[in-house]
Amino acid sequence: MIEHKFPLDVDAEDLSPWLSPADVAAISPLPGWHNSIFRVNKRSGESFVLRVHIPDEGPGFVEPTLQIAAAYAQRLPFVHAPIPTRDGEAWKLVSDRTATLWPYVHGRNGDDAALDGAVVGRCLGELHSVGSSLLPELTDIESRPWSEMDWRASSRWSLEQAEHFLTSNWWRFKVSTSLTEGLEFLRTACGSMPTALRELDSSHMPTLPLHGDFYPHNLIVDATGQVIGLVDWDESRIDWRLWDLANALLEFCAGPAGMNFDSACARNLIASYETAAPALSATERNSLPLLIRARKLDEFLYGIAETYSGAVEDWDYLDSSLTGLLQVQDLSSI
Repeated sequence: MIEHKFPLDVDAEDLSPWLSPADVAAISPLPGWHNSIFRVNKRSGESFVLRVHIPDEGPGFVEPTLQIAAAYAQRLPFVHAPIPTRDGEAWKLVSDRTATLWPYVHGRNGDDAALDGAVVGRCLGELHSVGSSLLPELTDIESRPWSEMDWRASSRWSLEQAEHFLTSNWWRFKVSTSLTEGLEFLRTACGSMPTALRELDSSHMPTLPLHGDFYPHNLIVDATGQVIGLVDWDESRIDWRLWDLANALLEFCAGPAGMNFDSACARNLIASYETAAPALSATERNSLPLLIRARKLDEFLYGIAETYSGAVEDWDYLDSSLTGLLQVQDLSSI
């Protein structure tokens, strides 16, 4: 059974901004968590994906991500643009939530396919190779870079909440680290991360429109293993290209929840990335471990916030996530 965090019933009338309700043959839920996602089949055989965003992601949040996806879709075959309404608009409200319609990409989800690291690296490299050329047409997009994030209390989680949660539930974790050591580690990481990232601001690392959530579930591949779809642009923004690469390395070169990071895999993925995109500068290479740690820290704290709120409870994941966070503190071999 597919569950969404904010359940929603959708019928053919909800699709009327894009399609004639009489042409809709079936609507079925697709895996997703925050957003309510549905596959829409027309009687003609065409298929689409309806994304209904979470209540606090209004048009002002969604529109920049649609612009970025549409710009990439004009240049890359594996990026697909949102489908405008019959009135030419990019979104409509469905049950007072911002909704968008997208082409359905027929293929295997990356979670179900043995993705080749060379293919993954080259795909991300191709994306970034055209990314910088898009900046002139995206000048109206205002993105807050992660280097400006408050790591003690972001929009996604708070350190105080995490400390309270861990103090009450440390007995559930299997790591050898003590509670005192674990809390001190988090406090130090959240306290030092802003300074470390802001110091990189002066290095002028390449900035471009990011996908923001480059991981297996968002890649669709064909029978030959080639990427034919890069979906879910909800976290796209303009920021250092290294964030996308750091996320890819964490997602494709580590086990569940970031455990057992494989440095050899990381080096191979980077090499494939550089066959399609400009080579990493020395500053970027030296900064990769920091950004991987930052990405993993955010993921762990967000997992705590979700569990704390009662939205999801997966103690095995949290335990693995903490183990992964501790393990990625030493990535000198990449």
